Amino acid sequence: MLQKLFTLFTFLILVTQTILGNDLSSEVKQKAIIDAQNVDTSIHQAYLQCYALKPDEKLNCSKQIIKDAKIHINKELQTNQDYITVFSHEAERLRFVSFLKNNNMSCDKINEGPIFDKVEGAYTVFCTNGLKYYMTFDYNNNLWQLKDNK
Repeated sequence: MLQKLFTLFTFLILVTQTILGNDLSSEVKQKAIIDAQNVDTSIHQAYLQCYALKPDEKLNCSKQIIKDAKIHINKELQTNQDYITVFSHEAERLRFVSFLKNNNMSCDKINEGPIFDKVEGAYTVFCTNGLKYYMTFDYNNNLWQLKDNK
């Protein structure tokens, strides 16, 4: 009887931790989105500049931004990988939308980062308003450009 009670008690603790952990993770992710929306736009610009790099270079670039941006990031969450990942992705998405709007293109929001299209030779940006744009990165001048849409 005592062993069954102990097993039930252990099970309840694990279930509670899992439920609370999921709530905490959701809360952390929401905080990251809000923080990315409120951070200085220079941080968004920095993420945009990292986007077209090779994966290992992009990782190093992103780590450097986090290091530089720590004054902008909630101190308790600076080492939380869920927070950092969501913050980074939201900052990238915000900067792509801003780039398009600054170039007089209509784009309300993007849900996913642009994907490189080998046929087009450009990154494809899908906006939630149904429009799509092709963007290229000029490695010589270190800047993004819009490619003519077909």
